[in-house]
Amino acid sequence: MIHVDLMRVNLSERVVVRVPLELRGTAQGTHEGGIVDQNLNHLEVECLVTDIPDLIQVSVKELAWAHDQGRGCGAAGRCGAQDPSGRDGLHLPPAEDYGC
Repeated sequence: MIHVDLMRVNLSERVVVRVPLELRGTAQGTHEGGIVDQNLNHLEVECLVTDIPDLIQVSVKELAWAHDQGRGCGAAGRCGAQDPSGRDGLHLPPAEDYGC
């Protein structure tokens, strides 16, 4: 027995979905004894249903060692999140929402 749920999707309607994060590169701070600690595995994004990305790549190359543990996103305070597909209609939440 197979169960299938069907729904109609409005292609011009924006939706909020959870998209997985993928860390890319080697953080500068790891060469100074730091450790990359990924606290988020997904981000909620708003986009058209036709523009939902498979994943969001986050470059950690520029992250320095955070001597102050309360800073988040390394001492440089930069989060390099981007949609790998390069679509323009994707809206990421403000970095402050995630402690960056």
